[in-house]
Amino acid sequence: ALLQAGTVETSYVRAGSGSPVLLLRRGSLGEMAGSEILRTLAARFRVTGAVPPENLDEGWLRDLIDGLGLDRPHVVADAAFASFLRRFATSHPERVAGVEILESRL
Repeated sequence: ALLQAGTVETSYVRAGSGSPVLLLRRGSLGEMAGSEILRTLAARFRVTGAVPPENLDEGWLRDLIDGLGLDRPHVVADAAFASFLRRFATSHPERVAGVEILESRL
């Protein structure tokens, strides 16, 4: 599926049910859709997976969360996004429930 987040047309996948989790990974959406981490999370949560743009900014993430209708998702992401997401979570605690950073082997 596609969503306009800021100026970026963003593809995403959804799987599972339960509390919302936003999965942000580098690479392709196809790789994410078939990934072990998506399957593992989807067994317990309603996961929405997206590949962030290279020019990741707060506006994109706010628009993505709002456009997907996510209510304070827990964000699970690659280490490449760690500092950005920790700053975002600290500045906007009303938008995300927490941040978990994946180890590179996942």
